[in-house]
Amino acid sequence: MNSRNRALVALLTIACTVVPASVAAAKAVRAELRVEGGQKAILDPGTKYKTDTVTVKSSSKCGPITTNKHTVQGPTALGIVADAATENSNLDPFLVSDTFGFGLIACEIGDFGSFSASKAWLYKVNHKAPDVGAELFNLAKNDSVLWYFANFTTGANTGDELVLKAPSKVKTGETFQVHVDAYDFAGVKTPAEGVTIAGGTFGPTDANGVSTGKIETSRGFARLRGSRGLEDIPTAPKIVCERGGKKCPE
Repeated sequence: MNSRNRALVALLTIACTVVPASVAAAKAVRAELRVEGGQKAILDPGTKYKTDTVTVKSSSKCGPITTNKHTVQGPTALGIVADAATENSNLDPFLVSDTFGFGLIACEIGDFGSFSASKAWLYKVNHKAPDVGAELFNLAKNDSVLWYFANFTTGANTGDELVLKAPSKVKTGETFQVHVDAYDFAGVKTPAEGVTIAGGTFGPTDANGVSTGKIETSRGFARLRGSRGLEDIPTAPKIVCERGGKKCPE
């Protein structure tokens, strides 16, 4: 089974999950959220947000709705997007839908929205796709949440999640190594070969997921980002700074 089919099967599994009448509330936590839209659009590169119980609005763009607003007992993988949207305009609007009767799905985040056999918002926590809806997944402190807009017609964002490791600081003109891993739907990690690294002079990663190069910038820092084909989810941007250069962006 290829990665696109695995993603679709996992989506349908989540869709068929029975939603309990209530979910026990937990204390607010601070977790990291990254959001990848269509066409490799970075809606949030990876930011820590405090999240708790939220109220989210419904959208009829995904079909008929039964309730205009929903209270989600938090902190959850769904609620963190709602909380983040109050601080990050790229995530606004954040709208959900209950049209399918099995729970809430993310209908629209920022400029990207749809839920059908061909397009949908999916999520992972700590590199693994849970088998429950996002409103049921309770987050713990420092969890890493990824939301991504999958297009099953083109295959975009239906493959592995790519994760880039690189030093935070290097000497001016220094040659250094970066490493990229690929996480599948089950969270299994393998070295990612053939990943292109933007933001420097790096060639494609080798069989060990490694590439050697240097940053090309006069600003004293560069944002590196790895991608591989259409299906795989690109890496979060990694800022690499030159020691003694201009102040690095936060």
